[in-house]
Amino acid sequence: MSHHPAYTLAGLTGLGGTIGFLKKGSKASLIGGLICSVAFAGSGFLIQENRDYGHEAALASSALLTLSSIRRARKGARLPQFLTALGLASGAYYALKIKQFQDGF
Repeated sequence: MSHHPAYTLAGLTGLGGTIGFLKKGSKASLIGGLICSVAFAGSGFLIQENRDYGHEAALASSALLTLSSIRRARKGARLPQFLTALGLASGAYYALKIKQFQDGF
């Protein structure tokens, strides 16, 4: 069930990068959005197929999203602020999932 947030984030990050490109012509936003999208989609696949390191890959994808958007979020742009919040929330979620797995829940 925890693969659903990863797939949702894959869609949102891809959409966010595309919007950044269309509004501002930012190739960096497009490339970053697509990289994050692929990372989340890959981690979602690993989780869905019950393969090793799926949650860890999702946590790394969340860190990538947060780190890539936080600088622009500090400048007051709304979309990067939203993406930073998504990255932090998903990072907390997947860190909790890893902890639950380690504790045997």
